Amino acid sequence: MLALVGVTVSATPAMASATGCALYGGNYGGYFIPGGQYCFSINGSGLTVNFTSGSFNGPVLYNWAESVRFYDTSNTNYATFNKPVTSGAAYGYHYWQLPIHGTARTGRVCGELKSSGSVVATVCHNIFS
Repeated sequence: MLALVGVTVSATPAMASATGCALYGGNYGGYFIPGGQYCFSINGSGLTVNFTSGSFNGPVLYNWAESVRFYDTSNTNYATFNKPVTSGAAYGYHYWQLPIHGTARTGRVCGELKSSGSVVATVCHNIFS
């Protein structure tokens, strides 16, 4: 049983494409979520973003969603994209892509996996030209 709460992976460079993963599991908002793994990727080169993708693998996750947040070098959140909530229980492995494309600012991008509104894991990647 994992006792990690909202683990954040250190930012990794996204000179091209980057993928990072974080473990989750424990008590969130008064309910228990069994351990699992969330992975977040950005596809692109330099400041160009083609898309982002996410996945999770775990015994069960309820009412899950993802937020993708872009931050500049001053740590200002200048853009947020939300995957709609998938209601009910999700078992096993799930993968998705968000059609986020365009030019980002130098800074970082973070994917947040949510369950019933609570952030359970965050993965960030640096963005620079």
